[in-house]
Amino acid sequence: YSEDREQVRGFEAEEGLMLAADIMRGEDFTPAEEFVPQEELGAAKKQLANWQDAHYRRQLRWKMLQKEPQPRT
Repeated sequence: YSEDREQVRGFEAEEGLMLAADIMRGEDFTPAEEFVPQEELGAAKKQLANWQDAHYRRQLRWKMLQKEPQPRT
């Protein structure tokens, strides 16, 4: 049975259908917080928030420019 299972997993991997649960067992998973110092996580979160804010502002500016009435010539 285990050989058949391994063969099926091999086919799934070739076809790109393998799930993460097949690759890593739950007890082997360690949250990133245990490897990365809290200060670095805070800096990364702040950087992400800044990027998202800038992206939102660019989108809003673009939408407002599109809504402006065009001057008639």
